[in-house]
Amino acid sequence: VQGLATVADRQGTFRGTATTGAKEAIRWEGEITLSPLKSAGTLTFESIRVASLWQFFQDSLNLAPPSGRFDLSGGYRLDAGSGPLHLAFSGMRLAAAELELKSPAADTALFRAKRLDLEAPRFDLARKELQVSRLVLEDGGIDVRIDDSGRLNLQQIFRRSAQDAGSKDTPPPAAGTRPPSAADAPFRIGADAVEVRNMAVGFDDRSRGLPLRGEIAAGDLTLQAEMEFGGGGSGIVLRNMASELRGVQLTGGRSPEPLLALGTLSVEGGACDLPARSLVLDRVALSGGGVAVVRDAEGNVDWLQLFRSSPAAGPPERKPPGAGAGPRWSFLVKTVAVDGLAGRFTDLTTSADRPVVSLQGINASLNDIDGVSPSGFTAGFRFEQGGEVQLSGTVDPAGPAVEAVIDIREMTLTALQQYLEPHVALEVQSASGSSHGKLRYGPPGDGPRAAYEGSFSLNALRLADPATKKPYLAVDAISSPRIRLTMQPNRLDAEKIRISGPKGELIIGEDRTLNLSRIFRNRPDGDRPPQAAARQLVDSRPAEEKEGFAYHLSRVEVEDGDLVFADLSLPSQFRANIHSLKGSIVGLAADRDAQARVRLDGQVDQYGLAKIDAVLRLGDFRRSSDIRMDFRNIEMKSLSPYSGKFAGRLIRSGKISADLKYTLVDAKMTGENRIIIDKLVLGDRIDHPDAADLPLDLAVALLRDANGRIDIGLPVTGDLNDPKFNVGSLVGKLIASLITKTATAPFQVLSMLLGGKSENIDRLEFDPGSASLLPPEREKLLQLASALHSRPQLRLVIQGRYSPREDGMELKKLAVRRAVADRREEAGEPDERPGPLDFSDTGTRDILENLYRERFGEDSLAELGEGLAPAAAVPNGPAPEPADGQVADGRAIAGSDAGKDSGRDVRWAQELFNRLADGETVTEEAFVRLAESRARAVADNLEKEGRIAGERLTVRQPEKQDGEKRPTVRLSLEAM
Repeated sequence: VQGLATVADRQGTFRGTATTGAKEAIRWEGEITLSPLKSAGTLTFESIRVASLWQFFQDSLNLAPPSGRFDLSGGYRLDAGSGPLHLAFSGMRLAAAELELKSPAADTALFRAKRLDLEAPRFDLARKELQVSRLVLEDGGIDVRIDDSGRLNLQQIFRRSAQDAGSKDTPPPAAGTRPPSAADAPFRIGADAVEVRNMAVGFDDRSRGLPLRGEIAAGDLTLQAEMEFGGGGSGIVLRNMASELRGVQLTGGRSPEPLLALGTLSVEGGACDLPARSLVLDRVALSGGGVAVVRDAEGNVDWLQLFRSSPAAGPPERKPPGAGAGPRWSFLVKTVAVDGLAGRFTDLTTSADRPVVSLQGINASLNDIDGVSPSGFTAGFRFEQGGEVQLSGTVDPAGPAVEAVIDIREMTLTALQQYLEPHVALEVQSASGSSHGKLRYGPPGDGPRAAYEGSFSLNALRLADPATKKPYLAVDAISSPRIRLTMQPNRLDAEKIRISGPKGELIIGEDRTLNLSRIFRNRPDGDRPPQAAARQLVDSRPAEEKEGFAYHLSRVEVEDGDLVFADLSLPSQFRANIHSLKGSIVGLAADRDAQARVRLDGQVDQYGLAKIDAVLRLGDFRRSSDIRMDFRNIEMKSLSPYSGKFAGRLIRSGKISADLKYTLVDAKMTGENRIIIDKLVLGDRIDHPDAADLPLDLAVALLRDANGRIDIGLPVTGDLNDPKFNVGSLVGKLIASLITKTATAPFQVLSMLLGGKSENIDRLEFDPGSASLLPPEREKLLQLASALHSRPQLRLVIQGRYSPREDGMELKKLAVRRAVADRREEAGEPDERPGPLDFSDTGTRDILENLYRERFGEDSLAELGEGLAPAAAVPNGPAPEPADGQVADGRAIAGSDAGKDSGRDVRWAQELFNRLADGETVTEEAFVRLAESRARAVADNLEKEGRIAGERLTVRQPEKQDGEKRPTVRLSLEAM
């Protein structure tokens, strides 16, 4: 020290140096005036251990002894002689290395830096100004932790004194006490250049619903800053901000995989004004890395869990009204760019062992984001499974509202398998979707809240049995040039939908169950996942929000369809293929009064045709619907399994066509069914427990016309409200009834073919003892022949019959006539029937007397003559009828020469005739010959007059006829 004196304005000089055993040094030199007190000089601290200063602050800081060294140098000027104390520093330089601050119980440093450089050209305490020209922080890190109660570790650096601890209970200042003056100058700090290089950040938040861990591997930051503290206000203004964060990761929950990983996150051209609550960033860019979203087994999404506080953190602190009042924050991000990100969604509620959706090449650009004005954006990404999406449009946060053009190209949809599997027993082997259109979301106003309009296509849909891998349902494409989908109100409109190449199977299994019934899995309530039961909530939405989903599909076109139907439950399994299916459905809508027109047709097997033409009211099917189904030229051999099951017969060949019409009005059904069967040939008989014993051969032969065609009309009526009404069952019963009635009353069917004009066509009457056809019976045979010509598969069975009573009496009389004819030598042909006898003829009476005398004797003849009483003269006319039991023959011939005895002579001849006839004996062979002659007469007539082939006529053994007055020939039919 030199020249130091108390004399006024006497200036001295000084120089001092102090060192420690830890190689620390303090140097101080300069000038000093004691009166008034003034001093100026330089102060230098060299290699000072931060721990050396620790003893001065350890009672106030909740930190372990820090590490690191620093150098500090600079000039100063002190003036206390002309007013308030004025102390200012200039040219200050601070250089620190290996700095580390750590909490007492922590393993990780709160703050560490290999290098800290500070250059401050001016630090004026009187003016409360600090000007920093350069601040550099390099190669270090910051560890930020929030415990489960929500306390930040950085807030716990300073210890709270007893006075501070009780400050919350300190009453407000008494009335009249002067509060701090708002006119006091604030403390100002200006930083021309702040540089943070290669600093890492660690973050651990245990106050969330799921623990949240973050990491920045390295970060750079440059900015300019202006700060004010005290003086009735404070504020920070940051300018020219730019940063680049590398290796950004955010991890949450129990998964070690990061929720967010970024290669780089950079900010350019930033400015922040805290007093004005304004933030402007020229560009924010995210590059590399990806985002992961995980839904756990309980159905919770990890990102949503991150924003929930843990129970230990308690409810959020309520701020008093008006707290934090001030202008609203405004911000502007001029550009946000995303480049090369990836994304994946993993759903642990499914059985998937890998992410359900994986995105690659996520690129996006957003412009002019301020939270108030519309912002434009573009985005695009690819699916790892296949497909890509491009979007562009605007986002208006004021609505909020979104308008975007979306282009989806060949997006693979096999990931849907994970969500279908619990409900559908099918495997999605392939499926892809494409769409191009416009999306609008926003306040509904006069329109819907959300609307999408554009084209749509679903391509290469393949659903298969998971066990066999066999295709079950396939569609080449489902497309529409324009669809419109809206939400609130919910509605789908489509101008035209084209379904190309639908292929499917409809199979009845061996256990008689339909394969459709096995598609959907039935899980009892007890088998539902616990998360599903836990999420069951009462739907408390207003009624207007519970609307159904309306739709209107103007036209649906089907082309190149293929449907396989098989019934494996039959002894002989049935299979049919409907292919080349095409057609349209017009007017599909959910409206109750809407009517849809259905027109479909397809080829059945090789040469068959199936058509459907219907008008259906889908919203109220029973109120009004018309259905017409037309099947043509269907090969019946394939129907053998059904004929075997229901009728016990196979079908060898034949074709069937059916025209089925059904009309529904108020649940009342009226049906007109016409079935045409061509060239039906039945096959072998088979045994089946459900088969009905139906006489199919005869029924088919009766129903089949000359062209081999069976034409059947089956009207059907019923009430759909009747639970017992079943159309298929009713038609089956009608067909069975038709077959039974046809076979049991065949001639009634033939009579119908004749227009119902012929009655008793199954019987032909003959005169007793005669085999000659009567004219009416010949007419019957002519009509029958006509019917037989129309039914070429029928064989007529002819059975001659005889009546012992009627035929017997006539044959006895015939024997007497022949005897008389023989005596007169008037015998004709062997089969010729002698005519009636003339009882008034003397020769006839003589022959009768001789025959009687020869047969019964002279005495018997005398007795007969004596017993015949005299009778009155018989007038001209027929002889009187004989008594019961007598045989009459001929008639009396009256004339002027007969005299009074002519009547007695006729009676005498009649009596002789009767006695002779009674004495005749008719053998069984005679009766049989008569019946056979009658049958032969019928057969001959049909062959000659009716032109019926002999092989279609069968003569059956004669039979005796009882209880009928006139002898008949019985006719019956059988199939050839």
